[in-house]
Amino acid sequence: MGQFKSKILSSLTLCLVLLGLTACSGAYGNRVETAEGIANSSSMAGSLLRTEPFHLYSYQAISPENKSGKAFTSAKQYRARIFIEGDGLTWLTKSQISPDPTPIDPMGLKMASRDCSVNRIYLARPCHYVGIEKQPLCTPLFWVSELYNDDVVRSYMQALDNLKERYKFEEFELVGYSGGAVIATRLAAMRDDVILLFTVAGNLDTEGFVEHHGVTPYDQHVNPTTIARQINIPQIHFTGANDDVISGFLSKNFVRNLRDKDKARIIEVEGMEHNGNWPSVWSSRVSCPNT
Repeated sequence: MGQFKSKILSSLTLCLVLLGLTACSGAYGNRVETAEGIANSSSMAGSLLRTEPFHLYSYQAISPENKSGKAFTSAKQYRARIFIEGDGLTWLTKSQISPDPTPIDPMGLKMASRDCSVNRIYLARPCHYVGIEKQPLCTPLFWVSELYNDDVVRSYMQALDNLKERYKFEEFELVGYSGGAVIATRLAAMRDDVILLFTVAGNLDTEGFVEHHGVTPYDQHVNPTTIARQINIPQIHFTGANDDVISGFLSKNFVRNLRDKDKARIIEVEGMEHNGNWPSVWSSRVSCPNT
C-alpha cells in the first residue's frame, strides 16, 4: 500500500488532469447541482439504478413510446446510446484523497446532453452522485485503485439488462469517456447486444498508460487491449492531438489487437486536450452533424 500511495501521489498533476478537475474541488452539493443543471437543460431525468453491488446514478432521455410501452413508430426506438463517465474527483490535494469521487466537470454527461439520439442514457461511475455513506464498498481505496474491477462491471451489466427489459431496447451503442472507456470495452466484449462502440479520450491500454506515466498499476481489472479480439463490432475512437494524459498511441495499441481492424477508426482531433470541448466535437461530428 505504501508503494502504491507514493507512486500515485508523485503523479498528482497527471491524475488531476485525467479526472477532469479544476484547482478547486468544489463542494459535493455544487457538483450535484452542476449535473442537475446539465441534465435539465436537455430534458434528461435523474434516476438511481439499484444494481449490485454498486448502485449507479443515471440521467435519461427516453422516447414516450419506450416509456409507455406503446407500439414503436421507428426502428431507432429499439436502440439506446449509453454514455459512461470518466473516473471523477479522486484526489483533493497531493496528499489528500477526495472524500467523494463525484466529478466536478462531468464530460460524459455533457456529451449526452448534446446528443440527438431518440434514447440517450448517462451512467455515472460507482460512488458518483449516490451518497457514499449508503454504499459500503465506496471507500477511498476503491476509487483510487479498484475502480475498474469485476464488481463494477457486474453492476453495469445489471444496469443494461434492467434498462433493456424496462424500455424494450434490443441494441445498445456505448460511449466511454476517459476511464469510462475501460468499462465500455468490457461491456462490449461481454454482450451480444452492443452494436457500436465509441471512446473519447479513452484509456484503451491501461498497462501502456501505467508504463508511460510511471504510476502504480490498477488493481483487479482487465486491460482493454487483452480483450480487443473479442470486440468485433464497428467502433470509433476519438483522441486529442494535444492530449498529454491519454496519448493517442494507447488507442493505436488497442486497435492493433482487434481481430478485424477494418471495423475501427481512430479520429485525432487537432488541438484537442484531454479536458477540451469534447461535447462540441461529439454533437458536430457524431450525433447532430446537421443541426
